[in-house]
Amino acid sequence: MWRTGLQTRSEPVARMHELAPGERLLGWLYVGGRDRDKRGRRKPIHAKTMLTTL
Repeated sequence: MWRTGLQTRSEPVARMHELAPGERLLGWLYVGGRDRDKRGRRKPIHAKTMLTTL
């Protein structure tokens, strides 16, 4: 999930990410994580059913 907004342009966030003068954070990309309670391999997905093009 892509997340952007006022928080990405705030001074505290720029300091936390150690942005240089003139650098800007465009947003955050949330990629998820593993459920620690589940073990084993995930079922494969078929990209054609999950992705589209413009």
